Amino acid sequence: MIPFIDLNAQQKLIRDKIDKRINQVLDHGQYILGPEVKELEDRLSSFTGSKYVLCCSSGTDALLLSLLGLKIKPGEGVIVPAFTFASSAEVMPLLGAIPIFIDVKRDTFNIDPTKLSDSLKSAKDIGINVKGIMTVGLFGQPAEMDLINDFAKNNNLVSIIDNTFASPINQNPIDLGIDLVIHSATKYLSGHSDILAGSVSGTKKKIEIIKSSGLNLVLKMITH
Repeated sequence: MIPFIDLNAQQKLIRDKIDKRINQVLDHGQYILGPEVKELEDRLSSFTGSKYVLCCSSGTDALLLSLLGLKIKPGEGVIVPAFTFASSAEVMPLLGAIPIFIDVKRDTFNIDPTKLSDSLKSAKDIGINVKGIMTVGLFGQPAEMDLINDFAKNNNLVSIIDNTFASPINQNPIDLGIDLVIHSATKYLSGHSDILAGSVSGTKKKIEIIKSSGLNLVLKMITH
């Protein structure tokens, strides 16, 4: 029987490189946020065309950090597709925010841009102040970000893309002026972290502080 996926065969092609990099980590002993993390962030920043990239422990953490960095407050709403993995919506209640579910298209299962006005109006009718849209790309295909981002700009909403299940090669969200993009290394690179990419330096600094629980500020004070 032909296996559905053969990770051993894939690994053999790059095993020497993997062993070399693992040995480098073992040699310098910096197992948490070592130099390899910064190297990966710089290379991914160049690949995605974003001004910055931050590695996170999971896609869920990247989504949560995005909402924190963009100052989503308790009681505020974020539009999110009704068909998606649980993490896309569950991070909102963690902050006291409210997921506003929107219908998806039958052919792609991604957000239906024609339903955005209805979702925004429905939320406002019950007193929810909508602050952003979180799109989710599924099955290797991103949502129709040009239409969605135009709507976001026209209605003063921030844009977040949960791109963990959509290839970053098909469409570069940064080119469309998206605020923050979450890509997944666990799904496409067989790695062990997810990444958050964006273009606003102020938001980056805020997320870095939250991500490190403020330790980056302490280290700066100690070393300067």
